[in-house]
Formats: sequence, structure tokens, C-alpha cells
Amino acid sequence: MLTIERFAAELYAFAGSVTGAERAAARTCLADALACAAAGVGTPAHASAAAAMGDLDRGGDTQPVTVWFSGTRTGVLAAAYLNSVAVSAHDLDDGHRGAIGHPGGAVMPAVLAELELTGSTVDPLEAVAVGYEAALRIAQARDPARFERTATGRWGSYAAAAASWFVHGDPPATLAHALAHAGSLAPQLAPPDPRAVDGIKEGTPWAVVAGLMAARLARARVPGPLYLLEREDAYGPGDLDRIAARHPGTVTESYFKRYACCRWIHPVLDRLADMYPGAPLSAAELAGIDAVEVVTFERSLRLTNRPDPRTLEEAHYSFPFCVALALTAGPDALLPIRPETLGDPATVDLAKRVRLTTDPAYDAAFPGRTPATVRVRTAGRVRELSTPTARGDPGLPLPAEALRHKHRRLAARHGPAVDAALARLLDPTSPVDAHELTQTISRPQEER
Repeated sequence: MLTIERFAAELYAFAGSVTGAERAAARTCLADALACAAAGVGTPAHASAAAAMGDLDRGGDTQPVTVWFSGTRTGVLAAAYLNSVAVSAHDLDDGHRGAIGHPGGAVMPAVLAELELTGSTVDPLEAVAVGYEAALRIAQARDPARFERTATGRWGSYAAAAASWFVHGDPPATLAHALAHAGSLAPQLAPPDPRAVDGIKEGTPWAVVAGLMAARLARARVPGPLYLLEREDAYGPGDLDRIAARHPGTVTESYFKRYACCRWIHPVLDRLADMYPGAPLSAAELAGIDAVEVVTFERSLRLTNRPDPRTLEEAHYSFPFCVALALTAGPDALLPIRPETLGDPATVDLAKRVRLTTDPAYDAAFPGRTPATVRVRTAGRVRELSTPTARGDPGLPLPAEALRHKHRRLAARHGPAVDAALARLLDPTSPVDAHELTQTISRPQEER
């Protein structure tokens, strides 16, 4: 039996036995994704994506699928694409260490779009858990030494395909072919270039489109390449055996972000917040910093790391800029990063004093952990703190109030109805009605 066939059978069994703990984790993931989307709507990335879509797949009232927080509806593929852009625009969406990526931006747009399209009453939290399990088991079994592009788009399609399969109530035989098509249709994405971002970022929105199309191909009985994983170079000897759906599900393993930047930068920002709880620093304090030294793992050096980023996307991938912004403007300046902070003279000046080095021990810990050390050198003094990983990881979870602070801040411009909906999602006693939730997030800001 081929790996995808075996895994599909296991995933079918998993889908029929989602646990209370997995449903609770799915609540948090859903709330976090929608909060991120509330802030992501209206960003340059989202506006550009909407313009690029043009009339593609637009069906108006004949295909009533909501583009979140916009007051508009369109075809299922275009809506899911744009909603995925919104979730990931600020790089604040949840992530998974082993997979080295962000499942929420692939799962949530697919789940809510298919529920709205079909009118299905299946449990949205179970659909979320199935989507996470499909993608993350396949992604985390890869050997990081065998691939260069750590982009969610390479595996997010599995999540969307599995979610579509679950919501539509397709037979078990359809699932293996949906997953096979999903892997085949996933965006290829060019290898990263540390000199510049490419505007496509993780490629997650295209993975959502690929996954939804994959499920439709399987539903139409188009055979998929079931041998796909056996031909994939990212798996070494024995790795395919690790692709297995089981409890506790991977939805319980997500981390949650406090800062709008690459997760690899977060441990440093956490320690700087401990070192300087009164940030932002005064002009005199900033002038007294001779250097900020960051010890990290080798993959961090492949980020853009521009001290003076030209776009928000470049800022999200810059250790020097994010470190400097946390000190010149305080941690909340990264929740999210605003366009007006780009080019700030004090921040850019300090960013040019940030130095990155690596430690082989930290390389060995990646991707399971992202350890870091930060040293701040001032006249006659060195302050140093280290951490084994970032706050928000499953082993070092964010306090409930920190997560609520994030959600309130990101959704503030959308009014009390959205804030209340996000709070209800985090309340384990509150039922989750996907159709009511979609109505709440359907209206544009000015109507609230």
C-alpha cells in the first residue's frame, strides 16, 4: 500500500474520533486566524491580491462565499485565496515547529468557505482538526536537511483538500486522491534569496486554491498520483513511516505569535522585553547602545535581515529592524508593524548596530526549538539573556490574557461584535456556529 493510501485510511479514522482536547485547540487556532485576518484586510498585500484577482472566479450572489471583513462575496476559490492572504499578511498567524510553517492560513479559509458554500452543519472544529492533521503529519515528516524552501505553500494544500473532503462528506476513497492531487498541484515556489523578498511570501493562498481544486478533482473521480510521496526528495529513509494520523492531533501543537515577524526572531524579542520592561527606550538610552548581538541558528541568516526594510514583508524577515523597533517603539509596535514605522531614523540607526552570529548547538535544536541569546553592549557593560525557545510554543504557552490582548488589538477597528465573537471562540462552553461567525466577519469596518 502506498503512503498516501495508508495515511488517508488513518485520517478517515481520525476524523471520526476527534477529541475534546483537539476541538479546544481548534477553537484557539480559529480565533487567532480570524484576529490576524481582521488586521490583514486593507494591508498592501491584501489590496494587491484583490486587484490581481480582478474578475477571476467572481460569481457574486451565484457563489455566495464571503471575503472576510470586506462586505463582498465572490467565488469559492477567490474568496478562500483572499482570506488566506488576510490571515498571513502580517506574519502573525499560528505555526508549527516540526512543519516549519503556518497551518491556520491554509485551514481556516478552506473550512469556512466550504461550510458557507455547502450550508453543511458539520462541526467546524472537527474540520479544522482534520485539516491540521493532514498537512502537519506530511510536513513534519520531512528531513529539513533535504529541502531549502521552508514555505507553507509546499504543504498547505493538503490541509485545504482534507478540510474540503470532510465538509463535503465525501467517501473515504476520495480522500487519498484528494491528497495526491493536493501534493501535485501545490505551488512550487522558487528557493529563497536572502537579498530580497519575492512578494509571494509563503505561497499559502495558492496552496489553499490548489487544495480546494484537488478535492474537486477527486470528487469528480479524476485519479491522483498516489505514488507522490514516494517520489518526494524531502523524505529520507524511514521518514514516510512517520506520516501517521493519530491522537493527540497536531492541532494541539500550534504555537501563537506576539509579534508580526518571522517566528525565528521571537525568542530575541521575548528576552529584550525582559531586559527592558520599560521600552520604548529614551533617545539617550538608545544612543548609549554600542551593539546588539544576536546568537541564533544558521537558517536565520537566510532571511532578508535588511536594517532599513522597504516593505512590511521585508520588515517581517529582518532581525535587525524588528530588534531595533522593539527598543525604539516598544513591543506593541510589532502587533502589527505599521507602514509608518518603516524608515524611522532612530529605528534604522539602531538596526545598523545589530549583529547576527550562529551557534552549532542552536543549529542542532532547529526546527523543534529556536533558541537564541541576545547581548546588549553599552559603555562598560554587557547585558545578556538566553532562551531555549519562544513564548507561545506548546511547552511555553502564552497566558490567556496575552492572547486576548493580541486579538483585541488586531481586531480593534472592527468593533465590539467581532471582539465578542473572538472571545466566544476562546470560551470552551460557547457553541461554535460557523454560519453565524461568517455573518459577523462579513461586514466591512464602517458598518460596525
